[in-house]
Amino acid sequence: MDKSASVVSALADIFVDPKKVFRAADGQKGWTLLPLFLVLGAALLMQVYYFSTIDVGWYFDHVILAVKPDIPDDARAHVTRTILMIQGSVLPTIMILIMLAILALYLFLVAKTSSPDDRKYGAWFKLVIWSTMPAVLASIAVMVNFALAANPQMVSPNDLQFFSVNALFTHIPIGQPGATLMDSLTPFTLWSIALMAVGLQVWTNRTFVRSLIIAAAPYIVVFGVMAISAFG
Repeated sequence: MDKSASVVSALADIFVDPKKVFRAADGQKGWTLLPLFLVLGAALLMQVYYFSTIDVGWYFDHVILAVKPDIPDDARAHVTRTILMIQGSVLPTIMILIMLAILALYLFLVAKTSSPDDRKYGAWFKLVIWSTMPAVLASIAVMVNFALAANPQMVSPNDLQFFSVNALFTHIPIGQPGATLMDSLTPFTLWSIALMAVGLQVWTNRTFVRSLIIAAAPYIVVFGVMAISAFG
C-alpha cells in the first residue's frame, strides 16, 4: 500500500491523500513533534499577532464588557497588553494541547474496549495531531483576514473566523448566548473529524461510517452541551 515517504512529505499528503499519512505514521516514531509544533505554533502565532495589534482600550469596551458587563470600572487599569497576551494567547494554546490529549485518551479507550489493539496512548495522540492539521490552515486564513482588515486595531475575535457558522449565517454578537458555539462550528472542524475517521479506518479496518461515528461522537457531545447551555 502507498505510504508517505517522510514526515515532511506527509505535511502535504494529509490534505490530499491522508490514508498515505496514516499508513506511514502507524508504528513510526518521530512523527508527532512536527505536526504538533505546527498546530500549536500556528495557533499561538495567530493569537500573538492579534493581541499585539489590537487596541487595548477598544478591546476592553467592545469585547470584555460584552462578555462580562458587570465587571468593575477600575478593572480597566489592570487590563494591559501583556495580560491580554497571556490570557488570550498562551492559555488558549495550552488548552488546545489539553483537549488534544483528552481526545487521544478517548480514542485509546475506544480501541482498547471495542477490539484487540496493542497501540499505546502515544500512537493515538499522533493520530489526533495529524487529524488536527486543518487547524494550521485555519490559523493562516485568520491571520491573512486580520492583516487585510481596514482597521486591525478594532477587530472583534468573532470576526476573525470569517468562515464560521456565526460569521456566515447566524451573526450572534460576542457575549450573547450561542456566539461561542456558532464561532466554533467551522469547515475546518468538520475536516478534522473526517481526517480522524480516515485514520481510524486505516488503523482499525472499520468501515468509514463506523469510524466517522467514533470520530464525531466527542464533538457532538461537546457541541450538544454548549447548545443546551446557550439555548436550553
